[in-house]
Amino acid sequence: MKLTGIIEQTFRGQVLFRGFATLKNLARISKGTEYQRDIDSDRISDISEYYTSSQYMFFPELIFGWYINDKTILNNFNDLSISTFQTEEGIKFKKAKYTLPENNYTIGDNPTTKTFTIEIPEEVVAKKLFNRIDGNHRLSAIDEIMSNNANDNIGDRIVPYSILLQFATDDPLSEIIAKQYETAYFYLINSKAKSLSTDDNLKALLKGDLFTDSEATSLLSISQIQLYYIKDIVEFLNTSTVPFITDIFKSEKYAFGYQFANIGLSLVEEYTKEESAKIIKSLEVVNCSYVRGEIKISHKEILLAIAIICYQEPDNYDKFLEWINKNEVDTIMELSCESIIQLFINIHKQRAYKVFVAMPYISFKRVNEYNKLFKEALSEISKKIGFGLELIPIMRFRGESQRIDNRLIECIKKCDIFVGDLTTVNDNVIFEVGLAEGNNKKILLLKAEEDTKQLPFDRATLLDKDKSIPFDFDKLQYISYSNSGYYNDIKGILRNNIPVIVEQLKRENNV
Repeated sequence: MKLTGIIEQTFRGQVLFRGFATLKNLARISKGTEYQRDIDSDRISDISEYYTSSQYMFFPELIFGWYINDKTILNNFNDLSISTFQTEEGIKFKKAKYTLPENNYTIGDNPTTKTFTIEIPEEVVAKKLFNRIDGNHRLSAIDEIMSNNANDNIGDRIVPYSILLQFATDDPLSEIIAKQYETAYFYLINSKAKSLSTDDNLKALLKGDLFTDSEATSLLSISQIQLYYIKDIVEFLNTSTVPFITDIFKSEKYAFGYQFANIGLSLVEEYTKEESAKIIKSLEVVNCSYVRGEIKISHKEILLAIAIICYQEPDNYDKFLEWINKNEVDTIMELSCESIIQLFINIHKQRAYKVFVAMPYISFKRVNEYNKLFKEALSEISKKIGFGLELIPIMRFRGESQRIDNRLIECIKKCDIFVGDLTTVNDNVIFEVGLAEGNNKKILLLKAEEDTKQLPFDRATLLDKDKSIPFDFDKLQYISYSNSGYYNDIKGILRNNIPVIVEQLKRENNV
């Protein structure tokens, strides 16, 4: 590998080598260090996408550190008679005739450009000589791309770089001192420089007509639908007094709008004025809660989560607010809007209990009537008790043909509540009741009072006369209903008993 560039002794005497090289070469010869932050896989994916699809490609200079562990090298730099020299490992240097005088900090308007070439054997490249001071995530993205597709031409793109050169000396601590300098530079680069705020950056992209909507969405990695809602949110915040934005978000209206849309509107598929009005209404509700002192914790991520819940699930807004205030949510490590919302959902999520109904097959018409009856009844009960009840369709299956008995067995195993109609003492129903009891399901049993008469509305089938419950079932409690008024009778039985069963399940499951 051959690197060519310029070299200079810069401010306070640091020796800096600067040039241009391909991304794949710089990735091959460098490594992350212990002072680097942990690799963020999401950021790697974002950078990879930026490499491949961004219309506005800009690549800031990569910065490396290199400790040259050969005491002869610094002397060779300072020997005017030597222009070419190499390390013990075979790394060759070629320089113009200049020296790097110790502690001579050049001051002046006209630095002298000094060309410099470094040739590194392939076996030494594999040792990854350079430490990544700034740009580790960008090069890690290249590492990932090249490992997945060595022929990808992204690695051939030329980018700028700088290498902080430090040399071994007679001081036994020279290597430790070199590492201290690298670590300090990493800290200074990443903590002291003040970048533009998110709001400043977004304002530059969204304010005015410099970028089209499609260009702005490409740069921000959002949909045009989200962009339209961001503009509506910002317009509202610019024309209204919203204290929680002023106090908590330090009037960063663009940043708030972007975060709200990016998290809360990611699944919205169309833009409508009605939906925009719903968003604005939710912000007004949150603002009223904030002004009245009903929000006890002042934290950006928490306020954003409150606003998103108010928009997405207005029925759960009061419950969410109460949960936020009662629990010290702001003490959660790595607090984020998404983690707050997900934690609330995990704790409070309402799952539906599945209901299986076993009945004798009398006719297709009767099965349809039962499906309708149970759907109506369970829907009414769900609304009344505030908990989901889901009917497993009675004798209705979709998909490929399978053994009916296997399907029924799986449905019974998955159900939470088992309802069995013992009318006609059907063999299949008896088997299913036994299976439900063996799997510890909550069981509710029904039976028609007039079990020896023809069922109304269905003259094609006569029930067996004088058939009674088997002796080993006589200890199982069942509830009778009238054949003539079975529809309303069964609904009444369900209304009286299912809520009690649900409460039992909730207690047992700590719901």
